[in-house]
Amino acid sequence: MNSQESKTLASLFLGVARLVRGEIKHGGNGPCLTEIQIHALLYIKDEQPNMRELAKRLAITPPSTTVLIQSLMAQKLVTRKTNRQDARISQIVITAEGLKLLKKRFDVLSKSIGHILDALPARDRNTLSHLLKRIITAHEA
Repeated sequence: MNSQESKTLASLFLGVARLVRGEIKHGGNGPCLTEIQIHALLYIKDEQPNMRELAKRLAITPPSTTVLIQSLMAQKLVTRKTNRQDARISQIVITAEGLKLLKKRFDVLSKSIGHILDALPARDRNTLSHLLKRIITAHEA
């Protein structure tokens, strides 16, 4: 990919992210979660990772992961649980309150993205979904 293509796509991704953030702010009531907090809670819900696994999944530094988890713990959305095989490792577990808020905020996020993508015909939305899945799969392998 050439430099101009990369710059154009970067600008487009940032523009879509701005649209999504704007929609999220206007949708739903109650406590707000950032995109990284939603991503973290989704992963924690499914995997109960340790701190290192979470940092790797989110592509953030361990100190940033600590700040993120402390924030989620302060909101009583996650807890730490000692690993049964190795007491030096703690796993992050989502709480019932965390599940409830995650569902609520993820529903707002989904509706917001749906509202934005309603501007596209179904065929284009399917193509976009397919391409995004391919990108994620290629980079998670």
